[in-house]
Amino acid sequence: MHMILSMAPLLALSSLDVWEREASSRNSTGEFYLSTQGVTVSEAVLGMKGKLAIEKHGMLRIDGLVAKTACERMLKKVEEVRPMSTLGPRHHNVAVAVDRAVEGVYTSVIDKIYPVIRDLVTESGVLVAMGIMVNDPGAKYQTWHADTVPDPRSAKLFTFFVALEDITDDMGPTGLVGGSHRQPFINSCSEEIRATKRAPCHSLIDAHPKLAATLSQGDVLIMDSTIYHRANENTSGKRRRYFYFSMTSPGKLPVGSTYTLLDGYKTAQLTLKNYLSWARTRPGAGI
Repeated sequence: MHMILSMAPLLALSSLDVWEREASSRNSTGEFYLSTQGVTVSEAVLGMKGKLAIEKHGMLRIDGLVAKTACERMLKKVEEVRPMSTLGPRHHNVAVAVDRAVEGVYTSVIDKIYPVIRDLVTESGVLVAMGIMVNDPGAKYQTWHADTVPDPRSAKLFTFFVALEDITDDMGPTGLVGGSHRQPFINSCSEEIRATKRAPCHSLIDAHPKLAATLSQGDVLIMDSTIYHRANENTSGKRRRYFYFSMTSPGKLPVGSTYTLLDGYKTAQLTLKNYLSWARTRPGAGI
């Protein structure tokens, strides 16, 4: 039996359509989020509400999901990372092998929001990426981009970012373009790129609401892989550090993702319903 989250009312991302009565308020940054404090909901309601939030807004923040002690253990592991600018200067993305620190973080997430993940990718959903993402001091803005190309014939991919420390606005938090995963935006973006022969669709992105995903230690940001986003500029003098994993629904993998995952895990086809056995899988090389 999976833990049932207790949570506060759901809040809506500013200029997107409001989700009836429970989405009538906004938090200070306008993010759509679930709190781990408040009234208890059933697994069925949790799964349904989480899925609807992500379908409508392309993102969902759940606060306080991972214990600070688990985050601190993971931070020690992150410091083993060698400088590797795999996503641009001062932006690092490195696959990790499951050890006690890694297992402590992802099991905290899956245990507590299993119904949400299940409703997004099904219990046969497959792990397709797992690693650490580091944004060093001085890192510049990334280009706006989506991780995968929208294609109704492909599986859906969702990424779960865990804030291993408080992530403030000057640390280069992830910026997101509200509604950019939805079909009207996708169609307009394609038309602009065809007309201008430039990607991404800058004029359309400039006109849409954006937010910076500032997070507290232990918060989780779930992101639809087709939403436009970027790492913002890090002017803080501190590293910004996430742990993340990505899962897809069964089917053809979407085009575009880095699929940062050690070979042993790729071969094993690790599924959601068997997540408690992931740690027993031989990973291949990794940190």
